[in-house]
Amino acid sequence: MDGEAPTVPSVLEADAVSEAPFDPGDPATLPPLAHRSVLLDLDYTGAGIAGDAGSTFAILARVAGEVPVYEDRWHAGFAWDFVSAAAAGEGRALVYGNPELWLRGVNLHESGLGVGGGLGVVVPLPRQSSAQELGVVDNIRVLRPWDTGTWKSEMLTFRPSFDLRYVFEPFNLQVRQGLDWSYDFEADRSDVVARIGTYAGVDLVKSITAGVELWQTYSITADVEDNQRAAFTLSPLIRFRVAPIEPGLSLLFPLSTPLEGIATGYFAVRIHVRMALGKTTAVTYAP
Repeated sequence: MDGEAPTVPSVLEADAVSEAPFDPGDPATLPPLAHRSVLLDLDYTGAGIAGDAGSTFAILARVAGEVPVYEDRWHAGFAWDFVSAAAAGEGRALVYGNPELWLRGVNLHESGLGVGGGLGVVVPLPRQSSAQELGVVDNIRVLRPWDTGTWKSEMLTFRPSFDLRYVFEPFNLQVRQGLDWSYDFEADRSDVVARIGTYAGVDLVKSITAGVELWQTYSITADVEDNQRAAFTLSPLIRFRVAPIEPGLSLLFPLSTPLEGIATGYFAVRIHVRMALGKTTAVTYAP
């Protein structure tokens, strides 16, 4: 009618039914900020790690999941890692990591901007590891330097984080910044690690996404040389969406000295699969 303001279509359609219940251009490591499905992630990584004492070869398996506890605003999740590795002079080790639990929230805007934050905790699990196993496990920490406390049985870690994402289809930009505070009961000391992950992705076609993640970690209180405190990890990736599954392939390699100088270099290939369970409704961004 004359005199009435025109209706502006909303960019954020919270109740839309998506053919694939995933955000456009999802990252591989950073969380999909808004979803209304139960998500399960399976991650397999094969890696070679070079060090002064020789090479380490490892296969890592990671299972993670996230459940929306209040629509698309609040999510609870978990992650647990396992590794089989062999190092020169250290033998072979098959070890499980410490599980991480978290709760996070996000606030979404019609423009495609999402802002949120959360708190995670890495819970130490008791285990008896030989000296050889400890030597092998110490090497594999360089593959996921942003996951503090995963492989130390006596370490409790709190992980506050801040998330920012901007979706303007077909592009997705996302940043996570966090600070890890860990307490090692065996060594009776605490440590702080700063971390920031950035991601840029683009939907090449409706069901294929290409992107890149860049992680920086900085060991603030570790007893290492200053030139070994910062570690940069680059991960180019490609993902496919075939509802309700989102498989992907990515690479991992360092851009500087690996975490705390533990290794001289590494290269990893990662296969990851994200599955949506239960509901198929999702937050979607439409023109």
